[in-house]
Amino acid sequence: LCQFVESEVQRNLQCLPMLFALMRLVRAMLSNLSLNLEAYLQQILPAVTTCVVGRKLCAARGDDHWSLRAIAAGVMHTIAAQYGDRFTDLQPRLTKTYRD
Repeated sequence: LCQFVESEVQRNLQCLPMLFALMRLVRAMLSNLSLNLEAYLQQILPAVTTCVVGRKLCAARGDDHWSLRAIAAGVMHTIAAQYGDRFTDLQPRLTKTYRD
């Protein structure tokens, strides 16, 4: 699923419904206690980051890309909260990404 999310975000950069669905999928994966996504964070993080700070996330000017960014930021918060204690460099790396 992680590879699917990674490839589909890149392939559907201007398709808001698909990007929303992918962020909801990642959120569901994170909330599933049976899944341990620790080994797959390097695949998930770029996709979620793209949905937060990507320049062209929608095809039309009036599309609501801000809601997608809010959902993706919430997913990123969940990742930082769940895995930040195991990966001490996670929060500084995320901060640097958003700062730049």
